[in-house]
Amino acid sequence: MTTAFNPELPLPPDETLITATPVEDEDRP
Repeated sequence: MTTAFNPELPLPPDETLITATPVEDEDRP
């Protein structure tokens, strides 16, 4: 998971997982 993420983009893995997950899709009717 460390090598998978681009080292040039210092983004938190927690936020990336939440954004990648379609949470809003489920909330939609």
